[in-house]
Amino acid sequence: MPTEGVEMMALNRPPPVLAIPLDKIRPHEQSDRKLLTALIKSLEGDGVLRDPVLVTEGDWMLLDGTHRYWALREMGCQSIPVCTFDYSSEEIKVGCWYRCLDFCDLSPSFDGIRSEIVPRETALAAVSERSALLSVVCGRTARLYCSSPFDIHRSYRLLSEFEERLRKEGKVLSFSTEEDSVGRLLAGEIGAIVAPPPILKAEARAAASSGDLFPIKSTRHVIPYRPIGIDLPLEWLYLDPDSANRKINEKLRNAKFGIAKKGSVLRGRRYEEEVYIYDFTKP
Repeated sequence: MPTEGVEMMALNRPPPVLAIPLDKIRPHEQSDRKLLTALIKSLEGDGVLRDPVLVTEGDWMLLDGTHRYWALREMGCQSIPVCTFDYSSEEIKVGCWYRCLDFCDLSPSFDGIRSEIVPRETALAAVSERSALLSVVCGRTARLYCSSPFDIHRSYRLLSEFEERLRKEGKVLSFSTEEDSVGRLLAGEIGAIVAPPPILKAEARAAASSGDLFPIKSTRHVIPYRPIGIDLPLEWLYLDPDSANRKINEKLRNAKFGIAKKGSVLRGRRYEEEVYIYDFTKP
């Protein structure tokens, strides 16, 4: 990946990237068939995997790269490149993806779910504190959906039901961080946000262990850094991990990279972490 505008340097302490058996990966989120089909088509067309997936150290739970994992699995690959993180570290946090809508509607109701109209700040605090299942926020007002006792899987099933209603009505939604979503709402760029509660690390791990997976875009893991642009030929990932690792190490050992600061926008995405960008166009 070209890195014009960022400082380049010899790679002496890169974030480690290694290949592991694909069947060791433990996802905690489902996949979306439409997105998965498009990604497989793109990977087969390019013949290259651009970025590693991010996983927990030792037990290989996916933190980021869910659809890349499901795509490589469906394509029959043996190996997958990963960057590992200590999940017990306080540097690793779990946030949410708020859903952004271009219209405002506080009328939806759901069987068996109590709801009430509350101020925006009350609704956002309630989901953040996990005392509510979901909130839909329009301007200064919000509808809060509650159930007792609180159940995180019920919360995300409710979110999925809400999203499915929107799709059937031909409505479009997008995803943003908590902070960005509220900023866009206050700026009048969007009509409403749908805010779910954050998932705890223990709940993500339990989902990965049990197979009771959350929907897509349920967790947003905040990490200190990530490597991108490793550009591995797909054919390497059909090899066993030892063979794939030899090729990956040879490719990355003396590569150049740039570092993009936190908050940088790359490929149309804003990264909250420091990004190490491999650049194989530089000698």
